[in-house]
Amino acid sequence: MMNKIKEKNGFTLSEMLMTVLIICLVVLLLGGGVYVIKNAYDKVTAKAEAQTIASTAITKLTDEFRYATGISENDGHWEFMSGNMNCVIWFENADSASGKRGILICRRHGGTGEKIQLLTNETMAEGLTPRITYEYDEDAGVFNATVRIKYKDKENFVKQELNVKPVND
Repeated sequence: MMNKIKEKNGFTLSEMLMTVLIICLVVLLLGGGVYVIKNAYDKVTAKAEAQTIASTAITKLTDEFRYATGISENDGHWEFMSGNMNCVIWFENADSASGKRGILICRRHGGTGEKIQLLTNETMAEGLTPRITYEYDEDAGVFNATVRIKYKDKENFVKQELNVKPVND
């Protein structure tokens, strides 16, 4: 009778449990690896998009600063006559209450004023928000600005500085 039990083909319960355990470990390791790779990909993609947004913002800001005339300080911000828009403008950061995102161009023409986004929503990737701080050095005749791209909880995900001397002033 002992010979009959030993001759049966198949797996024992402990062999099956060991196989299931090994498969679970492999799936767990692969799942963790995929998660790490996805996070790294998201961060690299966001960094590239942030660099593009910063570059686009700096190009637009440089154009405005370069052709600025009649530069003066008013209510804690520097405003100037825009050579591109033919009106008085200044820059500020949007707040959540305004329904706008990023850097705003505030323009005043005659008695009316409006605030428009420097970059369109299509230009700005979700979760990436450009911010600006700037001042005008009257002695040197130069605009000094810093553009920061905020991503999630990182205020300075990308930070770029620019110095522009107006050609008409």
